[in-house]
Amino acid sequence: MSASKSTPVDRGLNDVSESLSSSERTQNNILPQRRQLLKDQIALIQSSRRFLSLKAQKPLDELHSEIIRCTKCRLAKTRTRAVPGEGSMNARLMFIGEGPGRTEDQKGRPFVGRAGKLLDEMLEEIGVKRSEVFITNVVKCRPVSPEGRDRKPSEDEISTCTPLYLEKQIDIITPTVICTLGDTATAYILHKHGLEPGMISKIHGSTFITHRFKIMPMYHPAAALYTNELKEAIQRDFERLEALLKQSSLESFRS
Repeated sequence: MSASKSTPVDRGLNDVSESLSSSERTQNNILPQRRQLLKDQIALIQSSRRFLSLKAQKPLDELHSEIIRCTKCRLAKTRTRAVPGEGSMNARLMFIGEGPGRTEDQKGRPFVGRAGKLLDEMLEEIGVKRSEVFITNVVKCRPVSPEGRDRKPSEDEISTCTPLYLEKQIDIITPTVICTLGDTATAYILHKHGLEPGMISKIHGSTFITHRFKIMPMYHPAAALYTNELKEAIQRDFERLEALLKQSSLESFRS
């Protein structure tokens, strides 16, 4: 199951490719000019897809360059690297966590520590590749305590970072489903869209609908590293997520 959006260019390429395959099966009855025309159409569509992909990618690349250079809040003083996020520009599914941890801070990539490995496993179980989704956090730099431990981002850190970066990422990627990981991301996204953020223990695995996308809160994968019960809860929620993605694909096809 793909978690990336199909574009008109992709559909055009599929149509022409199928036409060419059909033609090749009956090539004795097809003029050489017809076969060449079909090949030219494929080349044109492939070229258009590459151009549109690069054009669409540019705003996201520029935004991520801004994030890497950002010094607008105190987190810039203690970070090793900013962590903009990563994934497909055409992602239907977007994951939003709280903030980078120590491993993410060192590597500049989201969810690459132990919690990230668990996330990758859960995605694999529902047939989704990490490269097909987009993964980011509410804040883009690691919130760290004076003792050097991870901490929750403060309200002012969130209010400084999200309008500049997270909201713009959502606008550029236009996901159909957002999966919020943990209390901080869930409270922010639900409140932002006029929904009541309840306790994650009560609302995980539920679906909230806005005019732009559907939201499914989940426990943060880090919470499941030490509690088998929470890991099982996340596995059940990923099964619900798989069903939600299939439902969203069907709705998109019908529209």
